[in-house]
Amino acid sequence: MSDIDHIPGLSASHKDYYLDLLKERPTTIVLLVPDDFLPHLKRQDKTLAFRLVKNSSLAELINSTGPLIAPSANTEGHEPATNIGQAIAYFGDLVDIYVDGGTITNNIPSKIIAINDDDEIEVIRD
Repeated sequence: MSDIDHIPGLSASHKDYYLDLLKERPTTIVLLVPDDFLPHLKRQDKTLAFRLVKNSSLAELINSTGPLIAPSANTEGHEPATNIGQAIAYFGDLVDIYVDGGTITNNIPSKIIAINDDDEIEVIRD
């Protein structure tokens, strides 16, 4: 997502918390979404995972096209791809478009948080 206001259902306090986490490192947030929000992407528990992008060029692209749907930079059990060649080797034709951002040298996995049914924040991966 290119703007926190595009993530559905976040309270002001959750937005502030998430934006503070983003200052430290990439952070993914998992939350329940309304039935009519990208219904073809929902998992059985009616949640989706979102991450805001910091790259201004990517944010501009998302503003023009709408949400970007993408897999993680790796397949389960493998190290994240650090360049476009590795990403293509992992995913091949399963991904429609690859963007070559060069070699990633600081490849820290994102922190993952979720907002539970009680509206509390849970850390899934720190």
